[in-house]
Amino acid sequence: MSRGGAILASLLATLGRPGWWLLALAGFLVRGGFLVFLLPIVVLPSPLAISNLVAPFIVPLALGRIGPETIAVGAGAVVGLLTWLLIGGSIAAATDLVLVRETAAAAVDEGVASPSVASPSPEAPAAIDAERRDRILVATILAARLVAWLPFAAALAIGLVRIVAVTYVELTRPVEVESALALRVALGAAGELAIITVAWLLGELVGGLASRRIVLDGAPAGRALLAAVRDVVRRPGSTLVPWLVTTTLLFTILGGTVGAASVAWSRIIVALSNRPTDPTTVVISLLTFVAIWLAALILGGLFSAVRGSVLTFEHVRVRARTGTFGASVHHRPGDRSVPDQGGSL
Repeated sequence: MSRGGAILASLLATLGRPGWWLLALAGFLVRGGFLVFLLPIVVLPSPLAISNLVAPFIVPLALGRIGPETIAVGAGAVVGLLTWLLIGGSIAAATDLVLVRETAAAAVDEGVASPSVASPSPEAPAAIDAERRDRILVATILAARLVAWLPFAAALAIGLVRIVAVTYVELTRPVEVESALALRVALGAAGELAIITVAWLLGELVGGLASRRIVLDGAPAGRALLAAVRDVVRRPGSTLVPWLVTTTLLFTILGGTVGAASVAWSRIIVALSNRPTDPTTVVISLLTFVAIWLAALILGGLFSAVRGSVLTFEHVRVRARTGTFGASVHHRPGDRSVPDQGGSL
C-alpha cells in the first residue's frame, strides 16, 4: 500500500473508532493538554497583579540574589513537576501502549500489512506474563518519552534566563504599557520561545515514534530512540511531515473551539453580573459554553487519535515485508490472506 493509502486508511479507521478518541484525549490531557481547556474559564490577572505576584521572585533572580523563599518555591515547583511527569507520564504511556496495539491491529484489518508485521516482536520474553510485560512496556515508553524531552528541558532552562530578564525589564522599566505583559515578554524573548517550541515538538515526535518501536518491535528505550531519530532524518515524509500536519490541525481546531468557549464564558459572566439577572439568558449562555467546550474535547480527542494512528499505520506499512495488500508470503500474489479479516487481497 502507498503512503497516501495508509494515511487515508488511518483516517477512516480513526473516524470509526470513538474509543480511540477517548484514549488519545486522556493521553493529551495528562501530558499538559488540560491547561488548554482551562484557558476559557481562567481569568488572567492584570499586569499590576502579575507584577505584585512575581516581582518578589523575579527581581532577586535578576539581581543575582536567591533568598530562602525563592528556593522554597523552586523546590516545590520541581517536586510538583517530577510528580506530574511520573504519574501523568505513566498514564499517558499506558494510553500509548493500548493505542499503538489497537491501531496496528486496525492497520492489518485495513490491508496495510500482513498480521505478522503488526504483531509484537518475538524479542519479548515469552515467559513473562501479559500483565507484567505490559508494566515493563509502560515503564519503557515512559523512559523513552522522558529522554526525548531532555532537549526541551535544556532549551527551557536556558531560555528561562532570557525570559526572566525580559520580564524584569517589563515590570520595572517598560517602554510601553499599552500591550499586554505576556505579549511584550513573548516579543522580547521570541528567539528563545521559538527554540523551546521546536524542542518540544521534536521531543513529542521522537517520543511517539520510539513508543511504536518499543511496542511493535520490542526494542529497548535507547535503541528505540536512536531508530526514531534516524526515521525522522531519513524518512521525513513518513514521520515529520504527517505529524506536523496533524499537529497543526489539532492546535488550529483547539484554538478555534477554545477561543469560542472563552467568548461564551465571558458572556456568562456578563449575564450573571447584569441586574436584574435574566435566567433565560444565563441558561442559554451556559448551555452554549458547555456545548462548545465539549466540542473542543471531542475534536481534541479525534485529532489526537488521528495524529497517533497516522504514525502507527505508516510504521506498520514501512515494516511490512510484502508488497501486496496484506497478502501472506505463503500464497501466490493475489491470493486472499486467510487470517486477514479486512477483505484484503
